[in-house]
Parts: sequence; C-alpha cells; structure tokens
Amino acid sequence: MEAHELSSAIVAYLGWGTSPRPGAHESAVAACARSSSPGGLVDRVRAIVAESLAVPVDWESLSLADAGRAVAAGMGARHPELDQPALDALAWSFTYAWR
Repeated sequence: MEAHELSSAIVAYLGWGTSPRPGAHESAVAACARSSSPGGLVDRVRAIVAESLAVPVDWESLSLADAGRAVAAGMGARHPELDQPALDALAWSFTYAWR
C-alpha cells in the first residue's frame, strides 16, 4: 500500500473538505485503491480512524482545538507515512466526536 493511497483514502473516508461532518464513506475509499484491494484499504482506514479516536487526551490542560492538534501530531508520529491532509482529517474527526 502506497502512503499517498492511504492518506487519500483517509481523507475520502472521513469526507474532509467535502462533507459538513466526518462520516464513513467507504465507497469513496474504493476510488483511492490503486495498489491495494478496496476492502483491505477500507479495513486499514477504519483501523487508523479508530486508533485516532482512542488517543488519550489530558482534558484538564487542553482545549478541544489543542486536543485535535495533539491527536494530529500523535498520529503523525505513529504513522509517518500519512500526509498533512490525512492528519488534519483525523484531527477533525476527533474534535467532532468530542464536542
């Protein structure tokens, strides 16, 4: 699986830049599959999104916006293959879920 493919699939799955709120747009992921099977790519994206939603946050010291930035930074460290739009999409999804 190519890094660009995975990053594009995360953005498409969540609807970053195209949807008013994060979603689970599995059919959009299929369009991103170039070197992976669509089903395998969906599974990988779901796992990364679930991982991002489970990042522990110190709510005593962080605002929601700061928590989103912390999640993006943490996921970037865990998954250096992800590009900035994918990290932004994960942060958006996280902050939407926690608001």
